Amino acid sequence: MKKWIAIAVISYFLLACDPIISYNYFVDNQSDKSLVFRYKHGYAAARDSLTVCAPHKITLIEIVEMRGANPHDEKKDFLYPFDKLNVKTIDSGQVFKDIRDRNNWTYSNEVRKFGTIKVGANHYTLKIDNQDLKK
Repeated sequence: MKKWIAIAVISYFLLACDPIISYNYFVDNQSDKSLVFRYKHGYAAARDSLTVCAPHKITLIEIVEMRGANPHDEKKDFLYPFDKLNVKTIDSGQVFKDIRDRNNWTYSNEVRKFGTIKVGANHYTLKIDNQDLKK
């Protein structure tokens, strides 16, 4: 009887833990100008957030963690955590690359096991260079 109680208690704790997937958004700024990303999403405070990306650096602009399992590419819905996402140069110049187009982002992931459940992180990286600042 004690064996079944122990199995039930262990099962409860394993099932009660919600697996987490994170969505990590990076910018590989290969341009000669600093870039300013302004964004807002429903998973954080209701205020706008701002990240400045230095020239020739890779910058993490946001991490969104959600309950879920099986990290995979969200395809065309990859920006779904964001209600708003804009980019300009530090001197308010335009960036002409379509940052909402999935084809302009590279995808990778880190998959780990939580028991038998796949968890981990999705990584999306947007590369911007000097050509993206010219029309």
